Amino acid sequence: MTAEFTALWDTGATISAVTRQVVETFDLKSIGKIEVDGVHGPELADTYLIGLWLPHGVVFPEVRVIEGKLRGAEIIIGMDIIGTGDLVVTNFDGRTHFSFQSPSQGHMDFVEPEPTEPTNRQQRRQRERQDRKRRGSR
Repeated sequence: MTAEFTALWDTGATISAVTRQVVETFDLKSIGKIEVDGVHGPELADTYLIGLWLPHGVVFPEVRVIEGKLRGAEIIIGMDIIGTGDLVVTNFDGRTHFSFQSPSQGHMDFVEPEPTEPTNRQQRRQRERQDRKRRGSR
């Protein structure tokens, strides 16, 4: 059985969550309880195993999620899932777009790294020798 639900991507959530509606739709059985720190403080939450199919063929066949009271979505996709891949958010021409792939395909950075100073004595000496050569002195 499959069903579509609205999901919220939440980089502040360490574990993914589903609503009571999702639990009832699939007649899920709790596999245990864990203590979670929510906005109202620590509480015990039932845990479940679900299969999660995301757009573009990204599939998580067995994900442990907690049941929670969510607003605006039936599923929270937390860092337990986001951390397995690459999440990119862009805002070109005033339009926000995001994309996700898993597994990760590599590091991505939009800023050139700053040159760093040598980290050890040997590197510093080598750079000093190179500087003296360029200036024509020994």
